[in-house]
Amino acid sequence: MEDDHSFVVDGVVAHNSSWGPVDDEGSPSRNGDIFEAWVNTLHALGYSVDWRVLNAADYGDATSRRRLFVVGRKGKRAEFPEPTHSEAGVDGTDEWRPASEVIDWSDRGESIWERSRPLVNNTMQRIAEGIRRHCDDDLAPFADVIDDLGKPEVNAMQADIVDADDVPEVAEQRCEPFLVKYYGTSTAKSVDEPMDTITANGGKYALCTPYVLGQHGGSVARDVDERPLPTIATRGAIGLYQPEAFVLPRNMVHGGLHSNGTYTPDERPLHTVTANNHDGHVVTPYLIEYYGNGRAQSLDDPLPTVTTKARFALVVPELYPLGLDIRFRMLQPRELAAAMGFPEEYELVGNKTQVTKQIGNAVPVNLAKNLVNQLLTGDAPSLHTFANEQGVEADD
Repeated sequence: MEDDHSFVVDGVVAHNSSWGPVDDEGSPSRNGDIFEAWVNTLHALGYSVDWRVLNAADYGDATSRRRLFVVGRKGKRAEFPEPTHSEAGVDGTDEWRPASEVIDWSDRGESIWERSRPLVNNTMQRIAEGIRRHCDDDLAPFADVIDDLGKPEVNAMQADIVDADDVPEVAEQRCEPFLVKYYGTSTAKSVDEPMDTITANGGKYALCTPYVLGQHGGSVARDVDERPLPTIATRGAIGLYQPEAFVLPRNMVHGGLHSNGTYTPDERPLHTVTANNHDGHVVTPYLIEYYGNGRAQSLDDPLPTVTTKARFALVVPELYPLGLDIRFRMLQPRELAAAMGFPEEYELVGNKTQVTKQIGNAVPVNLAKNLVNQLLTGDAPSLHTFANEQGVEADD
């Protein structure tokens, strides 16, 4: 139909949902007068108008971006599409797409202990929070140490790295955390490939945290710089303690509670790692928001709102016999574009900063497709067209 014109307006929820006039002080009064007048003008032009806050994850995008959308249509009622996805996959919908789907797992990032420019303490604190939230409790002592590290502390540890063979002797003499170097030629692999056996030859760095453990019943590990030490028994009650890694497979559909026993990383290769993360509870990868007040989050959830700046970092803990390595990198534009629903072959032009800004300013693709399809195919009559068909004025 010639008069079947439609439009979609996308806006930031915090601003447009309370759109209002500006007072004498230059601040918006946010009582909605301007928004209401704008909608009434569109009604006067013959448009059916509706507005709603939509979550892109509900329409198949791997981001939980929430925005206010205003839709208008002439000739038919302006309607919103039904969600195709939901957080729990209820009512015939698919589950939200996890962020892990858009991650390039061939790039695990750089060790934070090898960086020429160590991370600032704010980022270290977020990494520590992620270890507590998403990794096994055995890694909590490492999180406590990382929480207090900043550039000066990491620089100092980098200047005094201990060879793996010397760790037992050095640990008896130190009460501060230190870096350990494992030698070898092992290289990072895709998570779809078996993990290398951890040996004393692996050319990697790890954080070692000395602890003491009393031998009395109910003793717990405590930091070696705590004072006083626990009571020393006649048979040597104090010993160094480092958390030991093990892999806890999830129970599969077939088999009982203990059908998949735990094993240490050097016993056998890690099972194929999938988006469901069947193995590896001790060192689960996660995301942190690099700027602002963002928190660590699971890769099982959609990516938070993609902005115009590089904001999200992938954190991959790797636990070795005597320490913890943390691999860290920012998500790349291609991963951000995939979260927003852009196909792999879609061409983005410009430098990295410009491309990231384009992605952050875009409307999530799957959400946009559903919105436009609903506006073009829905045939429910609007109040205006229904009144005309009945031969009465719409105001009646």
